[in-house]
Amino acid sequence: MSAGIVKYYETDGYGGKLDRVLFALSGNELPNPIEGADWRLDPTFDRGTEILNAPGLKKVFERVLRNGFEIVTNAGELGLKAKK
Repeated sequence: MSAGIVKYYETDGYGGKLDRVLFALSGNELPNPIEGADWRLDPTFDRGTEILNAPGLKKVFERVLRNGFEIVTNAGELGLKAKK
């Protein structure tokens, strides 16, 4: 895994994606997911492509760099497309 910002999906106990996405600095300890859920790394995440397609991520990435992580609860508002 390369250094920098990585993306995780929150998934339920059956592997289904929930509404929250976590952006974090690689190597950082992750915050706890909601009860009964897990964070799953998005191996297809490409920072450059995503920020070009969803300019709202710039502010999210700034908060990640300041705080170590950011949980996004409505990714559609940033222009992120849901991957199933």
